[in-house]
Amino acid sequence: MKPFRDKRRDSRPSAKGGAEQPRRRDAGLTAGSEPKLQDRSEPKAAPRLLSRRDGALPAEHLPLILEVGPNQDYALLDSGAGEKLEQYGPYRIVRPEGQAIWQKALPARDWERADAIFTGDTDEEGIGRWRFPKTPLGETWPMKHDGIDYLGRFTSFRHVGVFPEQASHWDHMAGLIAAAKRPVKVLNLFGYTGLASLVAARAGAEVTHVDASKKAIGWARE
Repeated sequence: MKPFRDKRRDSRPSAKGGAEQPRRRDAGLTAGSEPKLQDRSEPKAAPRLLSRRDGALPAEHLPLILEVGPNQDYALLDSGAGEKLEQYGPYRIVRPEGQAIWQKALPARDWERADAIFTGDTDEEGIGRWRFPKTPLGETWPMKHDGIDYLGRFTSFRHVGVFPEQASHWDHMAGLIAAAKRPVKVLNLFGYTGLASLVAARAGAEVTHVDASKKAIGWARE
């Protein structure tokens, strides 16, 4: 039987009488010296010198801003504290407006004269979420824009069937159609109750009115 041979490292003294010493990795370093690390960072780029450019500046093109002034059928009377006070024909209406983060300019007594206030509660009795402080009002009432008749409407989602703040866009569109001096076709997507379509048609355009809401199409036909 062969004797067992220990494969572990032999720590017995060597034949020369001393223990075997491990090899030093820093054998080439002198006493007190440190190994040098290789600098692998990228070289710094030279600073860029700015030079003054000569010649004319590029032409500046500012966007066209259209504003809506008050008229006989609509006026924005005041806004603030998350609400807006508007005049729609004979009625003064208060509705929420999240972008009105400033303070109201008119005193409280002017706001208290409102004929209709959108409450936003869950009471769906009657025509929706509206409160009428003075006297109950019907769902619709007659309105007019530049000779075009339409109906205002108290909807259950705070809208009143028209966006009169876009009146300047309607007038601008009518001017472009009239100035074209040629047949013009207008595709009105998201046409809603159709006032923009009526303005374009009166100006002489062939209009295609489109809206995904069957209810809105019915209102436009009225």
